[in-house]
Amino acid sequence: MSPGSTYTAILPYALGVDTYAPGYAWGNTKLMTRAEFDDFAAYLRRRSVSLGEPGTEGELALTEVSGVRTQGDQADTDPTNAWSHFEITVTGVNGTDLYAIGDSVTGNVGDVVTVTVGFGNNGPASLDYTRTGAVVTKIDVNVPTGTTAVSVPNSCLPRDGDRIDGQNPGKPGMPSYRCYPGSFSQVGKQHVVELGLRIDSVIPNAAGKVTINARCGCEGFVNDLDPSNDMVQLLVNAS
Repeated sequence: MSPGSTYTAILPYALGVDTYAPGYAWGNTKLMTRAEFDDFAAYLRRRSVSLGEPGTEGELALTEVSGVRTQGDQADTDPTNAWSHFEITVTGVNGTDLYAIGDSVTGNVGDVVTVTVGFGNNGPASLDYTRTGAVVTKIDVNVPTGTTAVSVPNSCLPRDGDRIDGQNPGKPGMPSYRCYPGSFSQVGKQHVVELGLRIDSVIPNAAGKVTINARCGCEGFVNDLDPSNDMVQLLVNAS
């Protein structure tokens, strides 16, 4: 490479084997001067964010652009036009099986027991809704009879059918909740929340339930490969 010369490159954009299909993939590139990149890298390091690892698959061919000369290190005078957006149509079929996660606990009357509920991703595709900000799925939790929810995370809202009380996140004492886990689900990973249930009375095998992929007039994943595992029991046995 000649000092002061300018080069261009064609960057292959590889979709992962866990890309959902059919669908779309989006991305963007941003051009920075060397000084700007060094400053950005330092910013990420201070926040313990990794820039990733260098690539290992083949060489990146550079093509020299004639008639273009560097003017030295400086900040871009107009950064608004230094980026490019692209959209990829993903063909084929590569779906996702999400499965519900329930729990089974025991305790004495008066005890507060912790239950862990949520969902996992069996693949073969990951789900990425970060571009729109929509949640991957909804987790509906029906509290078992004979118990009271006394500790509820703010990601869970009181629920009455499809009516959601968005003004009181984490409100205790409700019979049912809809929990919102986030916008990304990777193959092989689980997404769970914990609720504290007080055991009020002895009811053998007191059963609530955990349901994912709720059918509602709202955003979220509904094309599950195996709907049979979208609902599981939430059991509390009191002594």
